[in-house]
Amino acid sequence: MSAKPNIKLSFSEKFAYGLGDCSANIVVALTGTFLSAYYTDTVGIAAAAVGTMLLLCRVLDGGSDLLMGALVDRTTSKYGKARPWMLWTAPLMAIGIYVLFNCPDDLSEHGKLVYVYLTYIFMMVIVYTAKNLPFNALLSRMTLDVQDRASAAAMRFVMTQITAIITNPDYAAVYEFSAPEGFAFKAVGLLCGTYRIDLPNYDDEVTMPLIAEYLPNGGTVPEMEAMNLFKHITEKFPAVFVATGTGDFLRIQLHQLVNALVSKDIPFCARYYTSPDEDLGHDFCCNVNLKTDHECAEDMCAFFRKYVKN
Repeated sequence: MSAKPNIKLSFSEKFAYGLGDCSANIVVALTGTFLSAYYTDTVGIAAAAVGTMLLLCRVLDGGSDLLMGALVDRTTSKYGKARPWMLWTAPLMAIGIYVLFNCPDDLSEHGKLVYVYLTYIFMMVIVYTAKNLPFNALLSRMTLDVQDRASAAAMRFVMTQITAIITNPDYAAVYEFSAPEGFAFKAVGLLCGTYRIDLPNYDDEVTMPLIAEYLPNGGTVPEMEAMNLFKHITEKFPAVFVATGTGDFLRIQLHQLVNALVSKDIPFCARYYTSPDEDLGHDFCCNVNLKTDHECAEDMCAFFRKYVKN
């Protein structure tokens, strides 16, 4: 499968692409939330041994990424290079998550440690990599349109967050946060964002249907107005670092946000990034492989330092 020029992805294709990452996020949510506690409290392995195992597996994972990339490049099938790996690894993901949380009770202490190492390496270093790396590569083979890729990626991350919340129903209770009395933000960073969704020039076939679906009343006018950041910009609004780039399909909103900040006399720093060598898509400021991402992060930190007490 190779991307064809001038081909636009439909909403259903983007939604299906987003669903594809749900299985991987179930694994991430379960292992990230429960696995360490399971190993120490239920299996009885020392926390230091678990930490060492996780560190060593991270090192191995770096090598498995390189190997998997080479395998995807050499894959030849009627389904393309990336999709076969997602089909092949689907049953292995189910097996892997089962064996991770089912360490036999009759094993010795040494036997349990060996079991934990083998099952974690099998699941997180081999199977997870074999599923997720081809999935990441799939988007570039679906479309050449930068905006299409950005909206499909946005759909993917919305689906992963929904999956995380569904997978862990205690998430909100465990991470409940209440601000201390007198707490206030001194500065905030707004990067490549949607600050107002009711603008006439804002037309996103992915975001708008999702917003309407998940709002309590289906996206009524009052609900949409409540999500308008501009309405919350008052004279007490914190200082703002705002940034966008040449490939951000929401870049026009930077200018409108700046106008709103100026109208309330809010201190701000606005940056519009360009690069002749890099593709600055909608989420370029989240791509650590881009030099422009590092430049943006350094600029934002320099702005924040002005509002931090020594």
